[in-house]
Amino acid sequence: GKQLYAAGINTNFSPVLDILSNKENRLFKSRAYGQDANTVSKHGLSFIKGLSSQGIIPVAKHFPGHGDTSEDSHGVLPVVNIDMNKLENRELIPFADAINLGIDMIMVGHISFPLIDEKQKPATKSRVILTDILRNKMNFKGVALTDDIEMQGFYDDNLTLEQSILESFNAGIDIFVIGHTKGLQEKVLKILKDGINEGDITEERLNQSLNRIIKVKRKNRLSNNMPLGFDEAYDLFTNQEYIEFVENIKNKQ
Repeated sequence: GKQLYAAGINTNFSPVLDILSNKENRLFKSRAYGQDANTVSKHGLSFIKGLSSQGIIPVAKHFPGHGDTSEDSHGVLPVVNIDMNKLENRELIPFADAINLGIDMIMVGHISFPLIDEKQKPATKSRVILTDILRNKMNFKGVALTDDIEMQGFYDDNLTLEQSILESFNAGIDIFVIGHTKGLQEKVLKILKDGINEGDITEERLNQSLNRIIKVKRKNRLSNNMPLGFDEAYDLFTNQEYIEFVENIKNKQ
């Protein structure tokens, strides 16, 4: 948290709150905190508190849970065949705890839950998961982000980019993560603007997302100003104690 603050970064796409319930899940073998909900929740909440204490906004991911699959959403749309009862009593526990703690942002994964959403939509396009469960059932008031939409899991239902973006936004997504391609960022921005102008996105729906984003910015007092001068930031970022701390963690993995 201190090093991110020194670098002028205000948000960290962590912690991973996925439960490693499938032993064949190589994607999260070195990323998940554990194989049961309580272990994941305990460590995840500690990480959230640590980041928050240093002025960094944590982002819990990958809602509603990417642990019970052996497939990687970078290349395909993973399907998790569990029902609502199993989801509530396992996958959702760490996220519910994070929401109760007051987390501001949650990243949604490109994962399909056909026993929960019969349309078999990725969670990032599913009104059932984004609105019915995350907003209404779990009472999350913060900002919902997609996992990177350059991943194949976002496109695996054969919709066009325009259809995918509009469906995802109207289902409840507030921010689209696009980590690599400036051209794609520009396309998505145009799709959203055109969607508003042409009536595919209502003003009411737009204002829901704007209000959520503005509230998070105000709560965390975000601005365009660097919080530290260069010399102070450099000393903090290169602090030997922090470097040794990180190396110690790596050596224990």
